[in-house]
Amino acid sequence: MKLDTCFLCGSSESRVVHKGTRGGYEDIDVLACKHCGLVRLSESIEDSESFYADSGMRNHARERIEDLQISTRKDDERRFRFAENMIEGRSVLDFGCGDGGFLVRAKQVAKQVEGVELETVMRTQLKEAGISCHASIDEIGIFDIITLFHVLEHLEDPLLYLRKFKEHLSASGMLLIEVPNAEDALLKQYQSKPFADFTYWHCHIYLYTNTTLALLAKKAGYQVTFIQQVQRYPLANHLYWLSQGRPGGHFAWSFLQDERLDKAYGEKMAALGMADTILAGLTPLSTED
Repeated sequence: MKLDTCFLCGSSESRVVHKGTRGGYEDIDVLACKHCGLVRLSESIEDSESFYADSGMRNHARERIEDLQISTRKDDERRFRFAENMIEGRSVLDFGCGDGGFLVRAKQVAKQVEGVELETVMRTQLKEAGISCHASIDEIGIFDIITLFHVLEHLEDPLLYLRKFKEHLSASGMLLIEVPNAEDALLKQYQSKPFADFTYWHCHIYLYTNTTLALLAKKAGYQVTFIQQVQRYPLANHLYWLSQGRPGGHFAWSFLQDERLDKAYGEKMAALGMADTILAGLTPLSTED
């Protein structure tokens, strides 16, 4: 489907940020709205729900869930540590829960945990592992916390989903959203073409900044409780991109990793608004607001 206008502001004026996208979609460009700055694809892939249900994002759809949870462990731990106090004694839904690593941890303190996952193979494995998992938001009840970790950027109609989530949030409920930052330092400051070629791909329909994510929240009827940035990848990763033009530098050059150095670098990137990830908490506005 062609995305000729910006859904946030309605403007049809845009500039080309990147020609073509990873995944062999040379005719799909990355655009930035000239009015509000929202980054979007020039068009979305056909039948995206079937694409995700059929494991379109995974090269090895039959990987065991235990192996996948090892690969996502660091992010799952970080997210759990951040959200632990928020979710204690409350009901939690992880929308687009993937391998369920966050839910496994959330079960330790939450009153109830469930997931929504389009990928058929993964959903089956999650159920076999004892995690309640649904194929659609229409199958769920009411929850105190709904999380979307690197999911919002995949949604063709994010407004529709954010408005739907309000119907499934309790009176004191919150959305916890994590998305890639469209102003990642490798794009905005270092202008790494290999990284741009890699990170702009057909699965990310929209990319957000602090500003455009806040605009989306307001348009969908939410108040931004907090919005902050976090650097998931260390300095070694960035240096490797700039030197070698390839991902995986935090593994290949692990000798450069240092906890204090990486913490300071991450905090500096976040302060500059150029960390790789944005984390936000949204609460629904009442009808009187």
